[in-house]
Amino acid sequence: MRLYLPPDANTLLSVADHCLRTRNYVNLIIAGKQPALTYLTIEEAIAHCTRGLGIWPWASNDSGNNGSGEGGGLGEDPDVVLACAGDIPTLEALAAAHLLRTHLPNLKVRVINVVDLMRLEPDTEHPHGLSDRDYDALFTPDKPVIFAFHGYPSVIHRLTYSRHNHDNLHVRGYQEEGTTTTPFDMVMLNGLDRFHLVMDVIDRPPPPPPPGSAAMPQRCASGCPTPVWRHAPTPVSMARTTQPSRNGPGRRKRERSRWCGSLWSTPGPPA
Repeated sequence: MRLYLPPDANTLLSVADHCLRTRNYVNLIIAGKQPALTYLTIEEAIAHCTRGLGIWPWASNDSGNNGSGEGGGLGEDPDVVLACAGDIPTLEALAAAHLLRTHLPNLKVRVINVVDLMRLEPDTEHPHGLSDRDYDALFTPDKPVIFAFHGYPSVIHRLTYSRHNHDNLHVRGYQEEGTTTTPFDMVMLNGLDRFHLVMDVIDRPPPPPPPGSAAMPQRCASGCPTPVWRHAPTPVSMARTTQPSRNGPGRRKRERSRWCGSLWSTPGPPA
């Protein structure tokens, strides 16, 4: 059994190409049908899917590279790990990381995206599993890990129950809440939105708490459109997520805050 959750179109192409070439395997791909952000080029997507998971340095601030670059390399020891699996959870995790970088710049956040879910299992349990050493190098042996997941939180806990840092793992996922509504309302109802993720980080800060953390819950509460269905369409500020430039300050090779209007049922992009 292989389970894949590509976060964008290029990773979906890479995963689909791999699965169509395999034999005698059960391959499950979980992907959305709505237009969404593109985070990686096709070359980067192939490398990321080959690894199965990896750190996104351009979304993290624990590497000392001012947010540029792409790859699975390790930076400094982070204060907290934001992990994600699935297209919408990835969007919300990246938005949460952006909020933390903006309001708590001293907090070192590592963003990890998981494409191949079986990588979370030990290598003694699954052919795609990570060794304990490799898992600890990514997720750390003792730091808080906030995991945004497309499915039931219990799935992540079952895959990682024997890992060293399992006690510090907190998973946000589907809680069987919501019905026919907007995508952002669904993540709000299930506690998977960027604001809940930020507050999870604030509830588990490293000692001492970073400056400004006391005001973050109020900022999140004031920025959260609750209930969303009374204020449709979803505000434009919820529909775009800004990520750092891939080429450092002053250059914009490919803007990651691409318009995502149709995903959130908002009007088209401004002229």
